[in-house]
Order: sequence, then structure tokens, then C-alpha cells
Amino acid sequence: MPLRGQMFGPYRLEGLIGQGGMGEVHRAFDVERSRLVALKRMPHHLGSDPEFRARFSAEAQIAARMRNPHVIPIHDYGQIDGQPFIDMRLVDGVDLKSRLEVEGALPPEQAVAIVAQVASALDAAHAEGLVHRDVKPSNILTADGDFVYLIDFGLARDMAASRVTRTGVAMGTLAYMAPERFAGPGDHRVDVYGLACILHEALTGSAPFPVDDFLAIMGAHVTAPPPKPSAFRADVSSAMDAVVARGMHKDPQQRYARAGDLAAAARAALADGSARQRQAYASAPTGSGPVDRPRMPSGPSRTPPPSMPPPMRPLASPTRPRRRILRPSVLITAVASVLTVVLGICAAVLVGDELADREHADDAGLFDSGVSTDGDGEVLPASVVATIGIGRSPRNLAITADSARLYATNRDDDTISVVDTTTDSVVGTVELAEGDGPEGIALSPDGSTSFVVNHGSSTVAVVDNERGAPRRAIPVATSPTDVVVDENGHAFVTANDGAAVLELDTEEVLRAVSVGARPQSLAVSADGSLGAVTDAENGTLMLMDLLEFSTPFDEITVGTAPDGVTLSDDLETAYVVNIEDDSVAVVDLVEGAVVTRVPVGDRPISVALHPDGQTAYVTNNDSNTLSVIDTAANRVVETVRVGLWPEAVAVAPDGLRAYVVNAGDGTVSVVDTARG
Repeated sequence: MPLRGQMFGPYRLEGLIGQGGMGEVHRAFDVERSRLVALKRMPHHLGSDPEFRARFSAEAQIAARMRNPHVIPIHDYGQIDGQPFIDMRLVDGVDLKSRLEVEGALPPEQAVAIVAQVASALDAAHAEGLVHRDVKPSNILTADGDFVYLIDFGLARDMAASRVTRTGVAMGTLAYMAPERFAGPGDHRVDVYGLACILHEALTGSAPFPVDDFLAIMGAHVTAPPPKPSAFRADVSSAMDAVVARGMHKDPQQRYARAGDLAAAARAALADGSARQRQAYASAPTGSGPVDRPRMPSGPSRTPPPSMPPPMRPLASPTRPRRRILRPSVLITAVASVLTVVLGICAAVLVGDELADREHADDAGLFDSGVSTDGDGEVLPASVVATIGIGRSPRNLAITADSARLYATNRDDDTISVVDTTTDSVVGTVELAEGDGPEGIALSPDGSTSFVVNHGSSTVAVVDNERGAPRRAIPVATSPTDVVVDENGHAFVTANDGAAVLELDTEEVLRAVSVGARPQSLAVSADGSLGAVTDAENGTLMLMDLLEFSTPFDEITVGTAPDGVTLSDDLETAYVVNIEDDSVAVVDLVEGAVVTRVPVGDRPISVALHPDGQTAYVTNNDSNTLSVIDTAANRVVETVRVGLWPEAVAVAPDGLRAYVVNAGDGTVSVVDTARG
């Protein structure tokens, strides 16, 4: 077993996460790219087995093809010293099997939401011609905010390719295996069957046929009627029974054609159950209180087959959605279970300091149930209205003046995703040069051109948005970080290691001026006269006369490791996020001083103002949240759960929505700002 600190190519191994028949997964540090990853390696003793090498390679290729936010991205794969490996994103999470063991049956809304996300990943795989073939709770990872990943594509089969499996062996897990799998591989509907089994287990806490005997469970899948979740709990309607029954139909032709169809039916059944519950309360006599809930009927029709144990005790009353706070003790228990399962395309569970940070965030009310609260603790409805899957590790975004198009940089893909904001869908992808590592992005006033800061290649790409292709790459000082364009089309760039601010047109760098020690982010007045630059090393905000383009005329101490900055339209106030202070400094630009600091979430990165100036939005990278600040009161009035590791936030010019790019799950969260 490799020791902690041992090098494997460019990877420093930092601890074994888990292992199984197809490999071992390590928490590792990629010294070339300075990032933590989950590194899967095929065991040495299997290196001479061509079948296992083929399956391992196929797993990497399958996962690398996937572009769904609910499939963990592959950074790299190949061989090092003859040993195959897969380099994956490292994600904090707990598998659904471990979670159900700790929590028991989930609230119906939560169970359906998890199934819907798995369905999204399955439909994406099926569209690629892939069948997962091992859909089960231990292959479903739930991360912060109940964001779900489908993992372990080690058994996935390309429907157009030959099988890579041992002759005569049914690959998969019996508890979730469709009947036709015992006679052959089956098609994509075996995954629909497995998903229906998971829906039942999430609702009841028990697998559909909870028996241990091999022949008994095979017989149950082939002959026994599908179980009914409503028999186990009173707050699940018969409509949900019908969803499970169709998803687990013995005849694959009678099942849902798509996993997404099953998820849609489950959502409809959930709504049906809620409507029936409301009707029952409404029909109760005045003063009589809530009516009795339906109870599990007795009699032969509910008697399980002799080979199966009796069903679990039904819940006495409907369960309301619970506030779920996974404290370190709970997560560590779940991690112990994760280490025993076969990990394929897996995510690592992070404990230790990060867990302590999350517990602190829980105590602050910023990392709990996923509901939003205002400053007085009043519960508000969630305001994320859509989640859009884009590329890998998105970093920044820009929105056209008419609010119709959004452009987001994907650092690990070297691409820009083009999003139609009317349909909340990706309508185009701009390919940049390999290794560019795009981060900052800004648009010309007419939206025809994008200026893209490429941190990896130290260039600014000038992109023709109409053609969807870069026109040229302008070399700039080392490590550019941010770019802003004023209303006249002048582009300004901060160069972190170059300690400079640059002015560019679409052809070249026009001029440069030295600033601070480590300029990070930049805000520019609409007319291009005033620039505000954060210095991450000195903890200051520097003010520049961009018309004269001279060294800063003022430097204001704002906090520790300041990053994102934005200016009010009247140029009287600046809002600066301090990463290490977990605060937003409110700066009076007339007086040249901080008037207050607003506590926000963990590791804030970006800030944006609503066009009306009454609200500021701040992304909290470690809390996976968006803080909504009332700029009149200078306090957080709402905390909204967004995606994993949010980076930049921008508000559409029409003021109707805010958009957050989430580096951890490759998504854009769409937030209804009318509630902010």
C-alpha cells in the first residue's frame, strides 16, 4: 500500500479513500496544477489482465465523454509507469446508502429530488449510447445542498460496442437488478428499473426486496409484484405506488422509456399527494383539527411472500421536510461506510478542517437545510429557479445588455459556454486554445465581442461572438485575473503576478501602469474614468484615474485578502469581498474609508449590485451559498443555497435575475432577484 507523501507521476498521494476490485482511490495533490484531486489507480496485480485493463480504460473514456453536471468530471486519464489511472474532481459528499443507514427514509420531496438528478445523469449517458448497469444507492453521491452525482461507471456498457465482462457472470448488484439481466445484458431500461428501486428505498429506507438469499432475491425480481411505498408510510400516495410499479415492471417494454419520464411521474405523484393532503385538511369539520391520515390496510393483500421478511413499520404520521444538518460525527460515520464499497468514478469525502468549517457555518445559520432565511430568521422560499449544466470548473460570466445571452468561462475545458437566458439552455460553445485556462470575461457594449482573460497562457482572447470563435490572443503580463469593459468599449485587465493594470483594444495592449503588490479584481465606472482595484496581498482597495492612467491616487485598507469589487452608479460607494475575513467591506469613496463590514458566508469571492442599487449579491465559495445584502441597512437579509463552490455572480441588466457560476459542479444557478 503506498505511503502518505509518495509520488505517482505528478501526484502526491495524501491518503487512501477507498478500494475495490477495479482499483484504489486516493486523495492526491496534483503538484503541476496545484489542486487536490481524487486519483483512481488500477491495482498492480491486475495489470497483466487484459480484460481488467480494458474495463478500466473504458471507464475513463466513458466518464470523459459525459458532460452532465451530475456526473463527476474527469480531469485526466492514461498510464504512469504502465499503471492506468484516472484523475477526477475531489468532491465532499456522502453516498446515498450510507445516508439512508444514518437518516432512514427521506422526506418524499427530498427523495424525488435526488431521483430526478440521477435521472438527468442516466438520460445523458443513454444519449451517449451508454448503459450504467449498476444503479444503486452506494453509487449515488449526495453533496452539499443535496446536489447529486451518479458515480462508478466501471460496469457501464457501450450499447454499440462489444461486452467486456467475464463470460457467464451477471455484472451488477442483485438488489437493484432488472429481471432481464439474469438472462442477458438488457438495454437502457435496466437503469430505469434500478432507479425505480432507488425511489422506493429513498421513500421507505428499505430495498424493494430486502432478502439476503441469492435465489430468493432473483425470484422476487422475476416473479414478485413491485412493492408499494404507501404501505410503509402514510404520507406517500398511491400515485407514487404506480410510479414504482411501472418503473419496476417485469416487461421492459412496459416501463418508462426514459429515466427522466420516471422522475417527471414521481414529481406529479408528489403533487398529487400534497393536493390530497390539503383536501383532507380542508374537508375536516371546523374545530376538529387535522383529519386522520390513511393507515396501512391489513389483510392478505399486504402479506409479503414467505421468503421475504415483513415490511418495515409504517410511519405513524406524515413526515414534514426535515432540517438536515450533517455534523462531523454523522459525516465521519458515513465515510466509514463509503470506504467499504467499490469506488468507480468516485468522489472523495473530505473530513477534518473542512468539516469543522462546515460545523461553524451551521452554527451561523448558513449551512443547514437548504432553505433561505431573512435577517430575522423568517423562512423564505428557495429562489434558485433553474440550474444549467455548462463546462468544467466555470470561473466567470458576462451578460449582454439586453439580458438575452450569458457567456461563462470554463477553465478546465478551455471553453466558453453560451447560454440563452430565455430558455435557460446552452446554445453554443466557443473553443479556446488548449491550456488557456479562461477565467475573467467581459463583453463589448453591443455584445458582439468577448474579452477573455486566459490565466494559463497569460493572454487575452478576443472572441467574435457572432461566429463563436476567437479572433486573436493578445499576450499580456503574467497571470492575468480580471477584465472589465467600459461603455466606450475600452478593456482593462489586472495582471496578478505582473502587478499592473492594462488597457487594451481588440488588437493589442495600449498602455500599462504598475499598481500594488498583487492586483486581483477590478471595477470600472461606466464612463471609464474611475477604476477600483483590489490588492490581495496588501488588503487594500486602490483607486485610479483611468483617463490619466497613472498610479493609484488613493489606497484604502479594506480587509484580509480582498477579491471581488463593485461600484455604485453614483460612484460614492464600493463593495469589496474579503476572502479571509468572511465579510464585505462597504467603502465610502468620498471619505476614502470603510464605513462597515457585513459578515457573510465562508470564503466570499464575488459581489454584484442589482441595477436599482438596493441589493448586493455575494458568492460564498465554501458555504455553497449566495448572500443577499440590503444596501440601505448593510445587512444580510437572505442566504440562498446555490451550487457547489460558487465563484462569480452577475445580475442581468434588466434586474430580473442573478446568475452564479459554480466551479464544483459545472453549473449556473439562476436566482430570482425579485425576491432578493
